[in-house]
Amino acid sequence: MKYIILFSTLLSFLFYKTDNGFIVSIGKQPDCIGFNICKIIVNNNELRKDNETIVDISVINDKAVEFSFRKSSISDKAFLKYFSTGFFILDEDYTVPENICTMLQIPRCTLKEGKYKITSTYDRYVVVF
Repeated sequence: MKYIILFSTLLSFLFYKTDNGFIVSIGKQPDCIGFNICKIIVNNNELRKDNETIVDISVINDKAVEFSFRKSSISDKAFLKYFSTGFFILDEDYTVPENICTMLQIPRCTLKEGKYKITSTYDRYVVVF
């Protein structure tokens, strides 16, 4: 019994994610209103504005970029404006900052203008660009 508890504890540490993700300000530059991504920064655990949410970013099959927005970090106002329709809208191309592209080894740093399907999971809204 002790070995089972020890083994399960070790496994939980192996699969536990320690990264804090990124903060995405949703809206169009320069004033972060409209439909787009305004900016992306490394999560600094400070208080966020209504249009800011925590997201995990990953690359799928060396070509698509997946944004996994944490539901718990999305304000009601941001949900209604950006997620309630089932589509995430970029009304113009967005260039991911070079330091983040390098850090995550993203093959293309420009997310193309378009309407992207939002997939809802238990605790996330996932968008693949």
